[in-house]
Amino acid sequence: MQGIALNENPEIRNSELHKVETDNDIMKCNELSIRAHGFTREGELRQAVSQGVAIELERDGKIHGYPAGLGLFGHSVALSNEDLKILITGSSVIAEPGFLYLQDIEIITWLLEQGFKIQWLLRDRYQLL
Repeated sequence: MQGIALNENPEIRNSELHKVETDNDIMKCNELSIRAHGFTREGELRQAVSQGVAIELERDGKIHGYPAGLGLFGHSVALSNEDLKILITGSSVIAEPGFLYLQDIEIITWLLEQGFKIQWLLRDRYQLL
């Protein structure tokens, strides 16, 4: 998906977005990654932290998601589609040429409604057409 950071979302008001900075922040993000995927992507997360592009979404003292940079070489984890929308709209920049999204039609439809464009189509699993 290719587009510009939106920086506005009415759902963000009950949430906090802040940079991932400490080892404790990284540990909480790792826990979320394990819950979602069964493993961490700590190396990539630490690299995104050093570049200043890793943010986390916190609500009621609990991490609801994080992107380790929004772009083709980043990754994101979120507890819900609404959390993912907040992360996308709360990111300061989306690295060129955009990001890969495979999960569900609700988010793809929402991204298209926000002005994002489909840059590449994939055939099968991760094979560019």
